[in-house]
Amino acid sequence: MKEKDPLEAGTSPSRPTALALDQDQNMASPDVTALVLPPRPEDRERRHEQRVRMISDLTAADPARIRTLASAFVKANDVDKQQLRRLHDNGDRLALRQLAHRIKGAAQMMGDTQLVAHCTALGAACIDSKASPFTLTRCVHNMEDAMREFGESCERMAQEADGPPP
Repeated sequence: MKEKDPLEAGTSPSRPTALALDQDQNMASPDVTALVLPPRPEDRERRHEQRVRMISDLTAADPARIRTLASAFVKANDVDKQQLRRLHDNGDRLALRQLAHRIKGAAQMMGDTQLVAHCTALGAACIDSKASPFTLTRCVHNMEDAMREFGESCERMAQEADGPPP
């Protein structure tokens, strides 16, 4: 009987479990394996603060420009998340790799090292012929998590640019 995929079971495998699953499925890319873990929630606030610094630098700390740019990132991020899911569902590794590369460029501009790392992992999984379907799916889920956090962070920036609530 085939072992149930932890993603389908609604659980996230620990690092040893993820590595064992990948080894069992002949996934041999150490670069992808090292990044197959999900984002660390405990670092969420630090990542938000880094994004705030970057967007403030990009906009000369102008609240109107921060709000506009953060809102634009939210919209683009929402479109990209939908496209990521659609491309993964269709098994289009080439288009997934291209999307990851494009998102990586925006993430680098924002100094979002977490999102850059997950884009790198997804890109590597897309070109690695030995990458298992589990690994590719895990990379996509990690990207979705990182993109969700990025979008929430940008929404928060847009709201905070308006100043504290009365």
